Amino acid sequence: MTIQDFEDAFPQGTFDDIVRNPLPDSTTRVVNINYPSNYRSAIHYFRAIMNAKEYSERALKLTDYLLQLNAANYTVWQYRRDILVKLGMDKQIECDWIRKMSESNPKNYQIWYHRQWCLENEKEIENVIEELNHLADHAFNDDNKNYHAWSYRQWILKNFNVSSDQELDFVEKMIDLDVRNNSAWNHRFFILTRDESVNWENELAYVWKKINLAPNNEAPYVYLAGICDKFKSAENSEIIKNALKTALEMEATFPKTIPLLTFIVETSRQHNLMSKEELFKRIECLATEIDPIRSNYWEYVKMIYNGK
Repeated sequence: MTIQDFEDAFPQGTFDDIVRNPLPDSTTRVVNINYPSNYRSAIHYFRAIMNAKEYSERALKLTDYLLQLNAANYTVWQYRRDILVKLGMDKQIECDWIRKMSESNPKNYQIWYHRQWCLENEKEIENVIEELNHLADHAFNDDNKNYHAWSYRQWILKNFNVSSDQELDFVEKMIDLDVRNNSAWNHRFFILTRDESVNWENELAYVWKKINLAPNNEAPYVYLAGICDKFKSAENSEIIKNALKTALEMEATFPKTIPLLTFIVETSRQHNLMSKEELFKRIECLATEIDPIRSNYWEYVKMIYNGK
């Protein structure tokens, strides 16, 4: 993104009534920040405007300019929000602006927080759906594992009445695009564990289908372990037993597969579903043959199990 020189963005006379408030003298510091001249000019006027508590269109434009130069300046972000509130500005206009900002700064925390602020009091569900669609079309297209984008999406689901079916369709598409996307699997877990109508046996079948596509892919096994942990109470033990039964059947097809064997060992020992002899045979295989880099961990697992 090309940023105008300060003199081009703010024609002569724009701030004639303002006495600049320069940044503190840094001649005594060990290391000085070498601010670009346009940032230095803008921040000097911003400091003066903020001290004067001026909430105006030109102050808003100045925050826009500064944030394009340095999107991590949280003081400028907060003052921008103060201006928007004081002027009673349309948040939908601000939503459009922040979307453009997020496209050029997809990993900036302040931008995602501001995006959340723009939406938090939204009354129209159509605008919320539009925001979800924008995320799908832009943020996830550029980086389908962007932590900020996934966290923001979950915040939307927590705070607005969005259809679980619609969101499940989205996350299935994301998993189909990249079955190794841990973020998508995590999001699926977030959606389904909030839905009391889920058929978990069908969900297990879905997971094993995805595991068959890439047996060495750790992501669905972690997801599966999360499901087993959710149903660790006695009344739900059949789900865990069925998951382990399928895992043991797959072991014949995909022997010595690290994440599969890890799931079998960890699930069996945590829920006491396998004989010590069978369990130790698999731990030994992991420690000495297929996962020796974690041999100390597997010896520790064996020691913990012996201590029961």
